[in-house]
Amino acid sequence: MITAEQVRSHLRESDMVLDSLAYTGLSTADMFKVPADRQILRLGRINFGDNYRFLFGESAQGPAVLLRNPDSDIYSVFALGSESNLSNLIANEACTFYIGYGAKEDQEQHLVSLLANTVQKRSGCLDEMRRLMPKKRIPKVQQIPITVGNITIPDVLTSNEDDDHIVAILSETGLSSVLYNTKTRALQPKVYAWGSNGWKNPHKSFTENGKFFIDEREQRDGALWEISFTDKGYVAKQTGVQQ
Repeated sequence: MITAEQVRSHLRESDMVLDSLAYTGLSTADMFKVPADRQILRLGRINFGDNYRFLFGESAQGPAVLLRNPDSDIYSVFALGSESNLSNLIANEACTFYIGYGAKEDQEQHLVSLLANTVQKRSGCLDEMRRLMPKKRIPKVQQIPITVGNITIPDVLTSNEDDDHIVAILSETGLSSVLYNTKTRALQPKVYAWGSNGWKNPHKSFTENGKFFIDEREQRDGALWEISFTDKGYVAKQTGVQQ
C-alpha cells in the first residue's frame, strides 16, 4: 500500500508538496464525482526552502474586478487518492488529477471552499501538474551576484528564482523593482500597470559601461535613471532624486 509519506517524498523531488489533510466525505464526493470513501489529495509547490503554496492564479485587478468575481481565477490542483492512481503518480505515468477554481484557505493553508461547478477532471503526468503550479517569487530571501555588462556586483538582495530563472530585485525604498534572469543575465524593469509607484510604459532600458539605465523620458516629467545594485536591493538615481 502506498503511504502519504511515499507520495510526499516523491513530490519533494519535483519541488512539490502534499497538503497534510486528505479531503473526503459526501461534499468532496459530490464535487469530484468519486465514491464517498475516496480520498482527494491537494498538491502544492515549493517556492524555496520550506516556503510553499497551494493556491495559484491571480485575483482580478483594476476595472476587471467590476466584471467578475475577483477570486474566480484562484485555483488548486488535486490528485485522486486511489492506490492505482498514486502508483502512476509515483512512477511519473499518466494519472487522474483535478483543477478547482475559487479556492480559499484557512490560516493553516487547508482548503475551506471551492466552486463546485468549476472542478475539471484531467489526465496527465506529474510534470503537467507541476506546470500548473508556477513557482512564486518571494521578495528579499537571498543574496546573489548580479552581472551588469562585464561588472559583477556581489550579494545583491533578491527574491528566489521562478521557473524561468528570473528573480525580482526591489528598490531600497520598495517602490519599484527590476527583474534579472540568472541564466541569461538579462535585466528589465518590472512594469506596474496600476498605482503611482513602479516603472511605467513607455520606457527603454539599456546597459552601458557596467551600469544599468532605465529611460522614461518619453513620459511626461520622465527622466533617465541609473540603477545601482546593493546588498539591500537597488537605488535609482536621477540628479540626486531617488525612486
